[in-house]
Amino acid sequence: MRAQLAFGSVILALLAAGPVSAKGREPTTAELRAQIDALTKRVSELEAAAKSPPPAPASSAAGSTAPPDESAERTAEVEPGPQSGGVPVAARPKSDDNVPGAVHRTRDERVAVAAAPLDRALQGLGSAIEINASKDSSQVKMALTSTLSTTRFDESGKGLGNYSTLGFTASAPLNKSGDFTDLATLDGFANSFNLKLRWSSFRLFLSEGLDTGRDEEIEELAVTNCRKAAGQDQGALKACAPNPIDDAFIRTWAGVALQDEYLSIFFPDKMAFGFGLEGTIGYRKFQYLDAAAIALRSNEKIPWGLRAYGSLFPARTLASLTGAIEYQRAYEDQKAAIACPGPVANTPILCLEGPNGAPKQKDKILGSLELRNQFNLKGNGLFKSVGLSTQLTYDIESDAFGIDVPIYLVPDEKGRLIGGLRFGYRTDKDDFVVGVFVGSAFSLFQP
Repeated sequence: MRAQLAFGSVILALLAAGPVSAKGREPTTAELRAQIDALTKRVSELEAAAKSPPPAPASSAAGSTAPPDESAERTAEVEPGPQSGGVPVAARPKSDDNVPGAVHRTRDERVAVAAAPLDRALQGLGSAIEINASKDSSQVKMALTSTLSTTRFDESGKGLGNYSTLGFTASAPLNKSGDFTDLATLDGFANSFNLKLRWSSFRLFLSEGLDTGRDEEIEELAVTNCRKAAGQDQGALKACAPNPIDDAFIRTWAGVALQDEYLSIFFPDKMAFGFGLEGTIGYRKFQYLDAAAIALRSNEKIPWGLRAYGSLFPARTLASLTGAIEYQRAYEDQKAAIACPGPVANTPILCLEGPNGAPKQKDKILGSLELRNQFNLKGNGLFKSVGLSTQLTYDIESDAFGIDVPIYLVPDEKGRLIGGLRFGYRTDKDDFVVGVFVGSAFSLFQP
């Protein structure tokens, strides 16, 4: 319950956020990171409160324990699984989850979801803040996605498991005086404060390699090699005990061949798939010109939308293909106009400029196809991982296309891709835009 209250408090912080850059110039990554740090600092006290352990339940009286129900669902204890480029791919059962007599069994194993902007339909687990910015506009988003249950499977499924997630995304424009016109996804909510609620379900074939112990052998070899190289250096020795161990650590201390073998253990050799539903509600206050009265007036609107999507995850990759259909009831400004009063002797004429009339409703039916992939590059160059999230969107109502290509290049201290460049083009405005984006994961709502 404290996590939900804290989440609401952070959403309110989005409304109070200021612009990240001066109008008329391209914002720098340093400026965006400063804005991220400021937002993250606001939730630090909430994070500490959320991490404090709940009070222990009172113990029951002796002799009051009921006999176990052999038909009840069984859940195995789990340890955190490894990561691939910062993306959790699986978790290893600590105890044997093959419990005789159990109707259902569970294990903590999930689909690997590569990095992508928070406006995408498909989202991975965890929490993050993200800022997108171009020359004259910027937008901040915060997302939380958590599992509703661990992965369930039974004998009839032949290794096919399923689990579901629930996610929230809050978004607000930082430059409230301008339009976020560079978003090439054709999103009608880009200039509104909005909240999204997202439910997703995933089906995957469980990894058989988790039961062989080979992953532990590779991990032990990498840790041993790291400790030998560290010698008596306490700082270096501390780096030899990462939690969780990821494939980058394996590559550094066990070699590329064992890195590939290690990843293959946690990626089943069969395709996974998922689907989901998302609802959006927003708020925007418009100012417009009343030409007849030669006055500026305001009008409040509540945009809303519904989206359904499905995703395919090819075997043993950090790739996904997602198709979505979305209906949006959005609102936009009328074309700009200038109104001036009639001339009066010896009086200067003062004119007003603004959108000519109240905002107009604009319905959208958006079909989109997104191809996402993350590449773990060989060697120790400047970029160890590169991510792409190319999305093509078509607005059926206005017959407009948009293509949006974020390229992830910037990792955080844990190797997770969090920032880079964003290129886009949309046919309705015949506009090609370039922006930057940067994000930060935080642990307040981690599953």
